[in-house]
Amino acid sequence: MLDRFDRDAAAVPDKLTQDQSHALKAMEETSQAVQTPLARVEHALLLPVNFLVVPLFALANAGVNIRSGGASAMSSPVMWGVLLGLLIGKPLGIFFASWAALKSGVASLPEGATWRQIVGVSVLCGIGFTMSLFIGNLAFPGREDHLTATKVGILIASLLSGVVGGAMVKLSGRARPQRDRVETPSHV
Repeated sequence: MLDRFDRDAAAVPDKLTQDQSHALKAMEETSQAVQTPLARVEHALLLPVNFLVVPLFALANAGVNIRSGGASAMSSPVMWGVLLGLLIGKPLGIFFASWAALKSGVASLPEGATWRQIVGVSVLCGIGFTMSLFIGNLAFPGREDHLTATKVGILIASLLSGVVGGAMVKLSGRARPQRDRVETPSHV
């Protein structure tokens, strides 16, 4: 199987041929056939756990009582401050810190990475849960209305950051390797 794959890879390096696709499919089927039953169950449960169980666990542990104050928190300036801070402020800070590190020579862009991917990952960093809840509890001790607004803002911002950032990374695709790439000198 690997010989078939390698033979065709030399002819067209950037694109899979039909033979390569068939070879990959055969390798995938062969690897699945030798998996243990536990590995197959774990693989089957991956999506439901990641997209149903973990979010429900997060909502339950956030402690937002939607019936008593969760809906009214939508008009709170605290909720909007937290939401915009996580959704816009945090990604902007991460992006510009990355940009400054690259421009100053302290860091270099990883091979194959694009600026679109950096922006997408910066937006993904807006997913803030544990630390944001901790800071909210420190900022508003005894203010249940502000704590509820903070939690609602964190939940909405985390959801939006995950969806928007994930879509940005997915749509940015993989960068093509640059041929004859000029190396920039690194400053130490």
